[in-house]
Amino acid sequence: MTEETRPPKIRFIKVAEDEVAQFRELGQAVFGLGWVYRLAAFAGVSTRTAQRWSAGESTVPAGVLRDLDEQRRRLNETRYEQQLYDLLDAILATGLSPHVVSAHLRDAAARVKPEESTGSKD
Repeated sequence: MTEETRPPKIRFIKVAEDEVAQFRELGQAVFGLGWVYRLAAFAGVSTRTAQRWSAGESTVPAGVLRDLDEQRRRLNETRYEQQLYDLLDAILATGLSPHVVSAHLRDAAARVKPEESTGSKD
């Protein structure tokens, strides 16, 4: 078969736009801004794989969707995010500098940050 008669290789599939929109909404609900990079670390895949999922170029594995949905459910049950923002508002209302608050938040984030993934699950 010559190169002219070979069918083109299909590198990516195209996922339905409504499914992509739901996935993006789920990802941002769980991880906030920068969710694609955080999702990659959470799922143990490369950033590029997570980007393909978010662009609808590749199907998201069912296990990843289940895990994300479970995390969203736990966030909603614990009201963690709302409690955190309420606490921040109360602290900032005391006049404590946002720079001081931010510094301590970075230290706290470093305390709970999981080890970086190498993306080896691709």
